[in-house]
Amino acid sequence: MLTVSFEKRDFSKYPRVHWETLEVERFTKNAIGGPKYASLIATGSQLELFEFVEMLRCPVYIFHKERGKRVWWGFINKVTIFEEHGIEYGISLDSMSNKLAVAYTENGERFTTTWDSDATSTAEYGTKELLLTAHEITATQVAQFQDTQLENRKYPSPTPPQWGKVRKQAVARIECGGWWDTLGWRYYANDKGKIAYEENDTWGGREIGEDDRPRAAQSFQNKSGSSWVASKIELSVWKVGAPTDNLEVALYSDSGNAPNAQLSGTDDIAGANVETYSNWVTFTLDTPQTLADSTLYWIHIQRSGGIDADNYFMIEGTTTDGYQDGGIKLYKTSTSSWIQPYDRDFNFRVLGDLESTTQITDAFDSHGEFIESYEVEDTSGVNSSPYRDGEATAQYEIEQLLKMGTSNNRRLLATISDLRRVRIYEEPAQWSEDYKIDPWGKITDRYDNPILPEDCPVGNWTRLKGVVPDTINTTRISNPTHFFIEESEYSPKRGYRIMETRDVLNPFDFTIREG
Repeated sequence: MLTVSFEKRDFSKYPRVHWETLEVERFTKNAIGGPKYASLIATGSQLELFEFVEMLRCPVYIFHKERGKRVWWGFINKVTIFEEHGIEYGISLDSMSNKLAVAYTENGERFTTTWDSDATSTAEYGTKELLLTAHEITATQVAQFQDTQLENRKYPSPTPPQWGKVRKQAVARIECGGWWDTLGWRYYANDKGKIAYEENDTWGGREIGEDDRPRAAQSFQNKSGSSWVASKIELSVWKVGAPTDNLEVALYSDSGNAPNAQLSGTDDIAGANVETYSNWVTFTLDTPQTLADSTLYWIHIQRSGGIDADNYFMIEGTTTDGYQDGGIKLYKTSTSSWIQPYDRDFNFRVLGDLESTTQITDAFDSHGEFIESYEVEDTSGVNSSPYRDGEATAQYEIEQLLKMGTSNNRRLLATISDLRRVRIYEEPAQWSEDYKIDPWGKITDRYDNPILPEDCPVGNWTRLKGVVPDTINTTRISNPTHFFIEESEYSPKRGYRIMETRDVLNPFDFTIREG
């Protein structure tokens, strides 16, 4: 009923692999990512089966022969050979990394090396990154450490041999992963969405509205390589005395290395709401502004009232001119000009917002090396900062955005087709009834049309039909008849099994087998 075909790593047709038998042991699907795992069992001579070792990362397709339909797809991730004499030999992509960087400390200060990669391995398998860590090591030592690690990890390496039972015939288990998991092969960094200078070597700060230099400004630049939309400014501020007016923060353009014209104001903060100790305060821009790349902008700061030497605001700054893309200037009222009295910087953050499905597709564009295309059926209507520091994988970051959900308070789901096209859509509404399952494990849609177990359905709300007796009082428990299928498995021997579910209120795990 089920047959298997393979392609070369470049997705061209693979010549027939020589084996005696090749059977599908089982495969799984998940509501996030679609095809997740599959295991195949092959028998044949030892020489024939070792051909699978050379097929790591080759695409795999499981067909339903009678229907002429692909029911699972992915790539070969691990091969284990069980030889006739009892020796078990395995090799996996899990141990391979062909692009490395090292985050390390030297004299208590943290650094990260540039990424170094092996071109031959990358061309063969695709990019698979690894960020290592080292503590209290010099730059020279970490460079050697990085080179050594890359040399040892650039190709798949075998697992230690094991000795098992003697067999009449050699057997190979081929374990396959879904294309969604390859998003976990790369770390996701995005400089868009945050420009910041946050240092601990602070000085007493700068007074706002205490003397004849009542206004201050901090310049900054977007150096992400492309424009993005800023929506918030954050400053570390406090007050001296009891100012009764407001602290006003705005975004200004530049002219001649000085603030020029206001681009957007913010939600000013009243003196009564400012603490007497340093505290980060968020100022939301009235009109979000597109920050052009490598263009100077100014954070303009003033008080709404007049000068008061006893009651005023303070902005936290650093003792050194550590921010390389801008600096502080003060406005001197006696000369009606901006001056630079010292080489220091304010601690600041300029933050952006971006709709979450746009962030997801941006991640696909930059890190989805095996993703052919994507379609967003339902936008989220939810904004958040697109900035990422590069210490988590693209898969993790995308899944967090999917979990954030939509303005309808539902998750976003994603699945990958056999052509490696991603579909992003909103989770069906709770209490919708897409599938029904009877006591014998028969699955139907809402119209009682049968769903074949080989399709391994996931991502749908499902109702148990005729399973829970009507006499059971369910008023004080979450409804056990209605649940969402997160992950399922199909095995030719055991049938369809629900591996992970979520009910309307709480997680609720159970298993159903085909009768």
